[in-house]
Amino acid sequence: MTRPGDWIPKDALIAANLFAGISWIALFALATSGVEPGSLPSLAFVHLVALGWLSLAALSVLIHVTPAFLGVSWRFESLARNALRGFAIAVAALVLGFATANTTLLEWAGLLTLATLALYLVPASVTIARAFSGSRQEAAVARALLSTLGAFVVTAALGALFALALNGRANAGFLTTLPPAHAVLGIAGWLTLLIFGVSTRTMRAINGTGSRWPASHIIASTLVLLGALAFAIAAFVPQPWLFASAGAAFALGVTAYAANLVDILRRNAAPNRIPQAFVAAAIVWLLGALVLGIGTMNGRPWGAAFVYVALVGWLGQMVNAHVFHIGIRLLITTVRGDDDETRPWAVLNQPLAWTAWSCFQVAAGLGTLGLAIQFRAEVSFAALAGLIGWLTMVTAVFATYRRLRATAPEIARAP
Repeated sequence: MTRPGDWIPKDALIAANLFAGISWIALFALATSGVEPGSLPSLAFVHLVALGWLSLAALSVLIHVTPAFLGVSWRFESLARNALRGFAIAVAALVLGFATANTTLLEWAGLLTLATLALYLVPASVTIARAFSGSRQEAAVARALLSTLGAFVVTAALGALFALALNGRANAGFLTTLPPAHAVLGIAGWLTLLIFGVSTRTMRAINGTGSRWPASHIIASTLVLLGALAFAIAAFVPQPWLFASAGAAFALGVTAYAANLVDILRRNAAPNRIPQAFVAAAIVWLLGALVLGIGTMNGRPWGAAFVYVALVGWLGQMVNAHVFHIGIRLLITTVRGDDDETRPWAVLNQPLAWTAWSCFQVAAGLGTLGLAIQFRAEVSFAALAGLIGWLTMVTAVFATYRRLRATAPEIARAP
């Protein structure tokens, strides 16, 4: 029931939300069936979250926010929108290939995922590049966005190459060297840097105040990007100094970003506590991911726990924070128009929202602990908590929609 035309593509956004819900069902099935972390079936869950939920949602929202952030109009927008539909289909096929360990399906789905992403990136890159002739700030944002999307396409290319190697069409050595580079580039170089960049705009809306240290965002993003590149190179050319450099860059970049975000939260001036609580939780999980990631680089068996807490804890909770503020605000304008001044906290169902927050934190914590100590029961309980959290969140958003439709005279101009 969203707007037609230049609004966020509703079919892609619906698909992303369904991928998120299905991922918890998949996690429960994996935890209760004895599947080992790192096996092909276990990667079905990882790609449901990383590609199906987080990446598809991000690419969908970029259709709307790219013109808003950069002051440019889309070129070849219909191509980008149609490419998103193809991307969603390709991801579904990829997940099915992992779940069934069908290497032929994985090969074709991996190539299709790369191809549809490239089709999206052609109009996206042309559109973003138009901002280079704008202000210095718009040009800087455009460069950062292009580098982030570049990391995504490299990640997808490595994934396609891995699928080819699985089917015997590429060097078998890639089966051990590609996965670490693919995972770190996707989590750090693509999704984390995208969140870093977007949050420079959205944290002011969520918290009612902005950063006192604007340069911290640039420093943090640069360090994390350098760390991701150093780690990816080290995966192919194992050098202790490269791994050490990557770890140091990650530690400094993540610490700088987390410190800035804590300062913003401490000075918050907006009464919408739900998204602020999600941001606070995301910071905790980000620091946890840093510890587990560095431990993995030093030989600890924490790789699965790192990937899980990075995707579900850090990235997932930041996305949920945006759902409960930016998403609710978009819902308000969709139902009532751009001139309506209703604030998200005036219409949000607080008990449902807090229940969703609690369930998601239980899911993030139990899943991380279970994967770190290889205890399947905790992972299965995490999956159930995550599914309940997802259902509760969907219910909270629907309840907000119903309230907007039913009580407009009372809250149309809430302060």
